[in-house]
Amino acid sequence: MKKFSNHIFVIDGTVADSMGHWSNTMIGIVKESGVMYPPDLIKIITPLGYAGIDKYFLYFNELV
Repeated sequence: MKKFSNHIFVIDGTVADSMGHWSNTMIGIVKESGVMYPPDLIKIITPLGYAGIDKYFLYFNELV
């Protein structure tokens, strides 16, 4: 009987960095929506995670 071994490699953040792609995508979405945003938007939203980003934009749009 053959013995199998499985391995999962996560390379994002070590070998590859996709943050630039996601940053450009987020800025594109915000620009397309016509929402004004601060110049340091990516620095602000990066540590928030998906749920935090949703809350940030809901709150931010109420201020504008």
